[in-house]
Amino acid sequence: MNYHVEEYEMFGEKRIDAVLDCDNPVLQVWLNDDFRQFRKWYMDDFKEVLEGKKENGGPSANMSVMDIDKDKTAIELLFHEDDAKDEEYKTVVDTAELYELLKSWQHDLRSFKAKKSALERKFKK
Repeated sequence: MNYHVEEYEMFGEKRIDAVLDCDNPVLQVWLNDDFRQFRKWYMDDFKEVLEGKKENGGPSANMSVMDIDKDKTAIELLFHEDDAKDEEYKTVVDTAELYELLKSWQHDLRSFKAKKSALERKFKK
């Protein structure tokens, strides 16, 4: 799974989003919402499952529920239209591949935050 980063401004603040190079709207929403906010807990769960410390994991968050197992991870968005088809609010992806994507996205988020903080400190002087 690949993605690119898009920078934008929202409420007067610069932000970034991961934009997937594949068509998976559920994963796209999850990456830029729940994962962004709760990445430490998600990364801990993925790591424990992939290292065999836990059989499965998957914390619930603001707008999603997930089930992580060694081979596949299922993500379900909680807020959707009543008549939505499963593929519109659920997705299943390869766990190891998703974990690699998450490590990269987490790095990009940290780097962006560090650069933003450095710029803010520079302008305060």
